[in-house]
Amino acid sequence: MAELGEVIRSEEVIGETGKRVAIIGSGPAGLAAAKQLGELGHDVTIFEEGSKPGGLLTSGLPAYRLPRDVPTEEIEEIKKGLDLKAGERINKVDELLEKFDAVLIAIGAREFLSLNIPGEEIRGVVKGLDFIREFNKDAAESLSGKKIAVIGGGDVAIDAARCAVRLNAERVCVIYRRSFDEMPAYSPEVENAKKKRTSSF
Repeated sequence: MAELGEVIRSEEVIGETGKRVAIIGSGPAGLAAAKQLGELGHDVTIFEEGSKPGGLLTSGLPAYRLPRDVPTEEIEEIKKGLDLKAGERINKVDELLEKFDAVLIAIGAREFLSLNIPGEEIRGVVKGLDFIREFNKDAAESLSGKKIAVIGGGDVAIDAARCAVRLNAERVCVIYRRSFDEMPAYSPEVENAKKKRTSSF
């Protein structure tokens, strides 16, 4: 008997159940669920709004932290045996339930937290993940000669700061309200960021 919360893994497909499952979103949660549901014999279809699967694995992590071929190989393996429809936005779940036995919503936490301070909306202020996505697409502008302030102490903030350094910013300053020990970012990444001459905290 499996314990509560334990993931049951199967080395081979048990057999077709005849059940159809739709998954909205192809990030880590959607892909993991698709793999396990497929192993249980269900017919799985993933609907992805973007042009390619992966979610934050492929768009929200800089390549220096996660080489692009790593998630690509994993995704290609998971895609075997399921139907992935990229570039399709789902607006009504009830329409999917007319064709599928179950629907899993795995769209991730896409809402950004607001600081609720004056000036958030002015030119030159960008959200961390948006900046990293532009960096990953080689679409971010050079920051040569510019001074950059990054507000926050999580993984996205540190990634954004290190991306800014790679875009030749003159100086990158990370501003966090608590101490170094309280920063939620992965500590080795923080240490690596601190070693850069153009970075400060």
